[in-house]
Amino acid sequence: MSFILFTDSNSDIPFGEVAVHDLKIVYMPYSLDGSDEVSDLGRGDVIPNFYAAMRAGKTPTTSLLTREKSIEYFEPVLREGRDILFICFSSELSGTYDNAVLAREELLQRYPERKLVVVNSRNVSMGEAYLALEAARLRDAGASLEETASWVEAHKYNVRYWFTVDDLAYLKRGGRISAATAVVGTLLNIKPMLTVTRAGKLISVDKEKGRRRAVRRLALNLQKEIVEPEKQVISILQADCPEDARALEREILSLVPQAKCRIEMVGPTICAHAGPGTLAVVFLGAERERE
Repeated sequence: MSFILFTDSNSDIPFGEVAVHDLKIVYMPYSLDGSDEVSDLGRGDVIPNFYAAMRAGKTPTTSLLTREKSIEYFEPVLREGRDILFICFSSELSGTYDNAVLAREELLQRYPERKLVVVNSRNVSMGEAYLALEAARLRDAGASLEETASWVEAHKYNVRYWFTVDDLAYLKRGGRISAATAVVGTLLNIKPMLTVTRAGKLISVDKEKGRRRAVRRLALNLQKEIVEPEKQVISILQADCPEDARALEREILSLVPQAKCRIEMVGPTICAHAGPGTLAVVFLGAERERE
């Protein structure tokens, strides 16, 4: 293997894929009931238990990965004489990327003969995972670290997102909508339609009345924006709403019959900000234009 490939647990990459593709994971911390935790990426019951805790009224908190913790992850690999490519969570949503860059500068002073490349993915959840998995395939096919990093940089804006949430309180808590908007939206059963911008920001761009119409709208947006659906696997992400995920899959297949879908769980650090009932679709399309 020519280099070691890292991504972080905010990618929500299933643990089975981690093992198959020999990826290293930087685990993003969160706190629940005063206890520091990390996602198990679907290996056990950590994620379902997290959903249950949130539905029971628990309020988790998340934190970025420090420079010191980044060094703990990367230094043993460099010490062994291996190079690293780290595909990182969007810098617009966390300071983890900036701290990883600081760690890189310090580590390359200690190991000047080594390479440590940190890529700002401008993505979240399975969009970030898609880039990591494709990077692993390129590496295993013989691509160099530089070639693989260049591919990620060239394709990261082709990952498209649409998602909705069930409870506006979480967007209000995160400052993404105002308290007044949350109150009125809840009373009128308004469901926001959110996306990820070219810069990697999370924004609300539209709304639907009611969950069923929001699910349909996710599928319609995908139909409008997807490129070569027969050549990709669409990711449907659900946070404790598997029936809605299956309904979304049916809607997608009714509009894009040649599509292939897979349903995955939203991890704790993403769910902490969007809440149980979050439903998303991630796919490949033309480059994002909205900044």
